[in-house]
Amino acid sequence: MIIYVPMTMDLITVGHIKVLEWLRDYKHQSHPQIIIGLLTDKALKGYKKNIVPFEERRYIVETLARGIRTKFNMPCCWVVPQDSLNPYKNLKKYKAVILASGDGFEKVEKEAAKKLGVKLLKIDFPKTWATSKLKKKIRQEA
Repeated sequence: MIIYVPMTMDLITVGHIKVLEWLRDYKHQSHPQIIIGLLTDKALKGYKKNIVPFEERRYIVETLARGIRTKFNMPCCWVVPQDSLNPYKNLKKYKAVILASGDGFEKVEKEAAKKLGVKLLKIDFPKTWATSKLKKKIRQEA
């Protein structure tokens, strides 16, 4: 089973790690594959203002994914660039059966999932884990 999760991962929080752990154990699947669609700077332009450039975020997230693969001793977590807010191209390319989101689904995500028959999976997590709250707090204290 392939689970696709688009993420910005501008500032990595405990929430990102908990989400990946939760997906790893989703419905007690024996070996789910998690594909992190890391939104590029191009994809984020006009949507969210990122702090960390894509190549730096990619390095950090790939290191995290490698740690998850090592921990479980299996190829279970991979990082791919997502050049648009619309995940259609990557959902199709990687043959995902589930599209996961922690922030809520954007209209384009819902449309892409519907076109491909991909199940939407909403991940509930404490809002205190949200990167947007952390960024706001940093800006207030700066």
